[in-house]
Amino acid sequence: MNQLLKDVTVLDFSEYIAGPYCGFLLADMGARVIKVEPPDGAEERRLGTVNRYRGNTRMSLSFNRGKESVSVDLQKPEGREIVYRIVKTVDVVVQNFAPGIAEKIGVDYETLSKLNPSLIFLSSTAFGEVGPYKKRKGFDIIAHAASGVM
Repeated sequence: MNQLLKDVTVLDFSEYIAGPYCGFLLADMGARVIKVEPPDGAEERRLGTVNRYRGNTRMSLSFNRGKESVSVDLQKPEGREIVYRIVKTVDVVVQNFAPGIAEKIGVDYETLSKLNPSLIFLSSTAFGEVGPYKKRKGFDIIAHAASGVM
């Protein structure tokens, strides 16, 4: 196992594909990755075939390998307080919420960097954080279509 990032701790709020993929690559390089999931589990736990291994989809098992996991309801103040305590001890946050959601639930860069000024914050969105499409939700295939790459 590559230990290049052995002293790095990542808090992973991401779901679906791009964000969880980023998290498992960081874990593969030795980072401690803590996956934060809602009480009903992240979306990748529901994506894929009906075949399950111990209740998990293959996608969830592969994209969340090497990660620790905590279930937190970010809609509630108690849930956010748990995250705020953890954020003080991490180096990196990964999130891919739809535009505006991180701010709405209090896990955006401005909020979290006040708790941890040295925090590295990665935000993965279909259309980026600036520009005319910044508020649009989407996945890679939508961005491909919109850009003409398709």
